[in-house]
Amino acid sequence: MAIFGGNDSANVPLADKTTVIAKGTRVAGEIEVRNEKLYIDGEVEGEITAMGLVVIGRDGKVSSKLLRTDKLSISGYFEGNIDCNFVEILAGGRVVGKIMAREIIIEPKGLFEGETKIKREETTFEEPLSEIPKKEE
Repeated sequence: MAIFGGNDSANVPLADKTTVIAKGTRVAGEIEVRNEKLYIDGEVEGEITAMGLVVIGRDGKVSSKLLRTDKLSISGYFEGNIDCNFVEILAGGRVVGKIMAREIIIEPKGLFEGETKIKREETTFEEPLSEIPKKEE
């Protein structure tokens, strides 16, 4: 039985899970996420590698030497380098740094300060995370 009286979470497929870093939480270090979604509303400092969608919520603040994922949606604040296929900076979102992506969308009232490079080919983030080579500056 699960902690809150529900069914055993071991029976839930990994793809249906979301990793949440809630408001009031601070994480420092390297983060690897194998779930479909990482939601950040707290503070994160360090490299992030994820296989699916990363969402930086309105209260989220991320400082990362490198964030690698398939899709990234930003309503909060991000500082550092981004390597993904699709980036959207929503109204109220702010990015300071470098973006390398196939597609970039910036909504009105979204802010971007830095450099951008458009990828020619889509990157697959489905291989095991330990086998993804890390880029060096």
